[in-house]
Amino acid sequence: MKNIIQFLILIIVMSSCRPMISNNKDIESLAGSYKLKNGNKIYQALSEKNYDKIVLNRDSTYLLYHAQANFSPAIEQCDLASRGKWLQISKNVISLISEDNFLKQDGFKYELKEERKYSQDSIYFNVEFPTEYRPIDLTFIFNNSERYNTDKLYISLPKKKYLQSYSISENLIDFSLNANISGTKTYRSRILFDIFNKKIDTHKNNYFTIKLPYFDQCFFEFEPYDHSLIYRKNKNTLFWKGLEWVKE
Repeated sequence: MKNIIQFLILIIVMSSCRPMISNNKDIESLAGSYKLKNGNKIYQALSEKNYDKIVLNRDSTYLLYHAQANFSPAIEQCDLASRGKWLQISKNVISLISEDNFLKQDGFKYELKEERKYSQDSIYFNVEFPTEYRPIDLTFIFNNSERYNTDKLYISLPKKKYLQSYSISENLIDFSLNANISGTKTYRSRILFDIFNKKIDTHKNNYFTIKLPYFDQCFFEFEPYDHSLIYRKNKNTLFWKGLEWVKE
């Protein structure tokens, strides 16, 4: 009897710890495409809130679109600002959770080419982006102790200072990108990008090319949302980011 009571208490406690998010009960009435009420696309494309519409799909996914404007000179534009899942948490409140909260995005993927060349007293890194280099810092941490920050894509470092010992073949190297640079605009709240943390044989090879094939403008500007709340004003209107979105 004592074990049964303990089991029931455990079930109650576990149930109380679940997030207070209901299933999407009103999918049919909520799903659809909602256009930003301000219809001036040129203004929207150049503003901080450069959106066009948000689409709530019936499979509980969402797509947030940028406003696209055709004018000269041409600027690099991305169709999607964000994507992920939406949840109805009450009758008139919707929550957005962007895909980076539950999916490893392609922008974090990398290719590492290891070679042995030049001076064996140094370790070299060459970082390659798919498009024009973004205003970000590169950070290398060696064996959880020595740190090196730079805004250069090609660097040469003395092994004696940054690696543990010539007798140790493998060294733990952490590589990340930091967009929080003084004097530059940090886009939204995505600042730090952790690329890899791995042991590398720095005795056998000393020249490393790091390719980031998907770290492009659209990945860099992706907007993360962790339960961002949208208010349902009426059956055809949403209120979000201080703006009204009207169902098409």
